[in-house]
Amino acid sequence: MSSAQAIKVMSSGGMSVQSPAKPARISLDERMASFKTIQLGQDKKPADAGSAKGRAGIMTSLYNRAKGVK
Repeated sequence: MSSAQAIKVMSSGGMSVQSPAKPARISLDERMASFKTIQLGQDKKPADAGSAKGRAGIMTSLYNRAKGVK
């Protein structure tokens, strides 16, 4: 039986496959489209520049700028 004949037999078989009206889960594209504006930034305020954590934050920032990490 050729593929054309098989398709013809399957289409005339009377059994139809119904796809669901809407998938159970929404796609990633649909989820991302629901966000209007995505703003990236620091999660918390930087530590005081005089403290050790503040100094480390400044050095990390300078390193990232020099290496091109944004």
